[in-house]
Amino acid sequence: MAASDYAEVRGIARKTWADTYAGVIPEDVQKEFVERVYSDDMLAWRAGRGMFLVAEEGGSIVGFADFNRPFDDDRIVSLAAIYILPGEQRKGAGSMLLEEGIRLAPDANRLVVRFERGNHVARSFYERRGFERVGESEEDFLGHPSRMVEMVCPLRSP
Repeated sequence: MAASDYAEVRGIARKTWADTYAGVIPEDVQKEFVERVYSDDMLAWRAGRGMFLVAEEGGSIVGFADFNRPFDDDRIVSLAAIYILPGEQRKGAGSMLLEEGIRLAPDANRLVVRFERGNHVARSFYERRGFERVGESEEDFLGHPSRMVEMVCPLRSP
């Protein structure tokens, strides 16, 4: 992701959050989260701390993925976000982003992802790719109670 991509990435975040979390996370909470986490400053910070990849189709960004290593064991990679525009889902962009993130972390032995329990599309996507559910926790998400599912995918051993 380049700085010139920030506005497009933010637009994708808005559209995918509205589509994914309709009826799960209140609209005002969604909007506040997207504005905070996908501001230019936060996108620059996120890109600088890991791998922030974009998928393009016909010169336009159709999705993105944010990989980082927030754990004490740097062989564990976290997939903080992967979002594909609703009309572009099931066309392979998500799989390509996931595969590229794994390829760019050859020393990693595990990939961890967390998502809201009500995100059934995410659960299905990760299960089809070998992720296993390892836990669930309740969190305060900008004043909204949220149940987060954690899944892990073992990768090759370095």
